[in-house]
Amino acid sequence: MATDQQLKGGLALRRKWQLTKDMVLKEADEEFEAFKDNPRFTFGLGLYLAEGTKTSMTSMVNLDYRVLKIFIEWCKEYLNGKNFSARLRIAPDVDEDEAKTWWENKSGIKPTWTKTQFKSVTGKSGIEYSNKYGLCRVTLLDSLYTLEKIMRWIDLYSSGPSWQ
Repeated sequence: MATDQQLKGGLALRRKWQLTKDMVLKEADEEFEAFKDNPRFTFGLGLYLAEGTKTSMTSMVNLDYRVLKIFIEWCKEYLNGKNFSARLRIAPDVDEDEAKTWWENKSGIKPTWTKTQFKSVTGKSGIEYSNKYGLCRVTLLDSLYTLEKIMRWIDLYSSGPSWQ
């Protein structure tokens, strides 16, 4: 059972997190007004809505390096993204270092690499995916609050006058 001290500490942390989140959402509202008519911003937002992770981190997984390159550039431009991690899912017969080099060259970043998963990349239909270097997940590491900001932007965009 938690002590009074632990309960008070937990409550204080929760209040601090909520205040920070409120500030992030206010900032997101202001930024949205400045960005909403920029086609690069709205394209990246739509790409994130379609392909981005919406749970606990700001990340995207794809076979197509171009999708990830756009995501990375969008994060740099609109979220001040500087630090990225990446994770591969490749077939057991693919050289891991060669795959990492390929993704780095194509995406234009040198991420912090995390564990590589070796798994067949053959689809259920039995047809091989066109990219022999598998799937890559790129995650923005710069802030805990970027996902809240992105989701706020999506809410604001989807509730705008053009969608009502």
